Amino acid sequence: MPKNIRHRALKLCVLCLACAIAIAVSPIFTPAQSTTQLEFRIIQLERQISELRGQIYSLQNQGSRVNRPPSPSGSGRTNARMLSGDPLFDNLATLAIETKQDVIKIQERLSKLESSRNR
Repeated sequence: MPKNIRHRALKLCVLCLACAIAIAVSPIFTPAQSTTQLEFRIIQLERQISELRGQIYSLQNQGSRVNRPPSPSGSGRTNARMLSGDPLFDNLATLAIETKQDVIKIQERLSKLESSRNR
């Protein structure tokens, strides 16, 4: 083989070897970056899922309030002093009150069932 061709072949082999080493070593450095990016994306997706669940729950509550008859104690107006300014807190307070009313109704039904059972 002439010296010129041997020199080119050697350069080509060295270049291929350098590329192979670079390809083999490159995944060592990228997983930390990609892991961080994946964790950030997962956190974002979890936050979005949580927000969507809250919105769904809020819409379900609004739908159930539309179907319910108005409560006798409420005049239809909300007292401005009772609003906190935070819609999530106000929603939570409304849910707590509605849950308490539901528990009272269930207790009344339970006592009726117990009294009819004891007869």
